[in-house]
Amino acid sequence: MRTRNLVKNTFFYSAALALQKILSLIYFIFLARTIGVENQGKFSFALSFTAIFSMFLDLGLTQIIIRESAKDKNSAPEYLANVIGFKLFFSVVIYSLIVVLVNLMGYPEITKQLVYLAGLVMLIDSFSLSIYGVIRGHHNLWFESVGTLLNQLIVLIVGLIGLWLNWGLKSLMSIYLLGSLINFLWVAYNLKTIFNVSIKYQFNIKIILQLLTWSLPFAAAGILNRIFSSLDIVLLSKLTNDWSVGIYSVAFKAAFALQFLALAFSASLYPA
Repeated sequence: MRTRNLVKNTFFYSAALALQKILSLIYFIFLARTIGVENQGKFSFALSFTAIFSMFLDLGLTQIIIRESAKDKNSAPEYLANVIGFKLFFSVVIYSLIVVLVNLMGYPEITKQLVYLAGLVMLIDSFSLSIYGVIRGHHNLWFESVGTLLNQLIVLIVGLIGLWLNWGLKSLMSIYLLGSLINFLWVAYNLKTIFNVSIKYQFNIKIILQLLTWSLPFAAAGILNRIFSSLDIVLLSKLTNDWSVGIYSVAFKAAFALQFLALAFSASLYPA
């Protein structure tokens, strides 16, 4: 039964990630050709810069939710509520840090505004990730697969309409915010209706400290991985210019898309 679950989850999530990467690449190519390579560079910088902070917000807590939910389904609501409580507090700190740093780094006003919007996308995605963690603890990746595709389809469809209508960069970035918000509502709805777990928040300092202690190895690995995968574009934007970032980001996205199979298999395997 466990082997069948592993195969089914790997298939669903692999297919979803593969399609998501393909759709994302298609959109990025249209985006670069329509708004220009330089504006694409600004866009990619905003997404990469805020992505670095995503693991500083999550700190490996999602992996702990997955593990503990798989061990004891009854503990999941309390752990999730405290993770949400922690993230609600810490997201203010992280977002403030993003705003301060991007202003200190001397970027143009439009780039800073894109970063502000991308930061909100990152925050919403972080909450969605933790909620999906409870569902993963039930060895179910179907809902996450659908949510991943739903998010990307919204970005692609609305984004192509926006490009056709000559929307500005801020409006195009807001599409990512719309996709993330719908993904959050999708997972929150299914967690309540299918798994009977409501989205609540608590701030029990004892439980939070215990979760953070457990999550330290995951936090270290996640932070290093996120820095490795996102810092290159940030450095390139400071050392060269937006045009170089735009060219690099499209090529990087094509190569990064090939990681979907390993990501799907590891997601299916943990914590089996």
